[in-house]
Amino acid sequence: MRYAIAFVLFIWSASPAWAETDWQIIPDPSFEPESHDMEVVKVRQVSMKGHGSGFFVEDDLVVTAAHVLFANDPREEKEGPFEPDVSTHVIVTNFQGENAIGETVYVDIVSDFAIIHLLTDIESLPVGLNFDPLSRGEEVHMIGNTLIWEWAYTSGIVSQVPAKIEGTERILLGLSVAFGDSGGPLYNAYGEVIGVITQVIAVGGLALALPITSVEDILLQAIQHSEFLRNYGQ
Repeated sequence: MRYAIAFVLFIWSASPAWAETDWQIIPDPSFEPESHDMEVVKVRQVSMKGHGSGFFVEDDLVVTAAHVLFANDPREEKEGPFEPDVSTHVIVTNFQGENAIGETVYVDIVSDFAIIHLLTDIESLPVGLNFDPLSRGEEVHMIGNTLIWEWAYTSGIVSQVPAKIEGTERILLGLSVAFGDSGGPLYNAYGEVIGVITQVIAVGGLALALPITSVEDILLQAIQHSEFLRNYGQ
């Protein structure tokens, strides 16, 4: 018993290195949809032919999927390759129901990515962005505007990354996505945007998203938008 007590006292008095370390508490990655509603918008064409979703990256800049801006429908094309008619102006609605006219300033049809510059001020909340690599099984979240329900929330996982579709990089998601969600933000567990919803896969509850890393350069240039609008805008 004497040796046991001495051993315990020795360990205690040794003050190991970990006892002097300043510990940092890792935040709980619990996603709260309500704290991100103001980041998400509804994007619809002036003609009212259709609508999709989007999100603020700056107070006057919104990201969406390019096909949300198409004034014509590829399913209605009878002959020849589809040539999209991109709307130059759209209506952007925020969570509070305020409307703003937006001008299309950048479109990448292959990547299915577009940037809209708001011409009038509405209340906004820019998202946080994360350009780190993703992993299979990673928790993801999405907020979008379906044909029926606005600012609808759903969650799932990354099923495969990267997933190559017709030469473009995508994130394959085990996530329930509906028509109207296209262009909406894909969040990680910490509420940072990691992708843009681009496609619904009808079979198996899967969806596709454009990884934000694949448009990092143009997106960061857009955030410094005075130079960006000079190059791509009016």
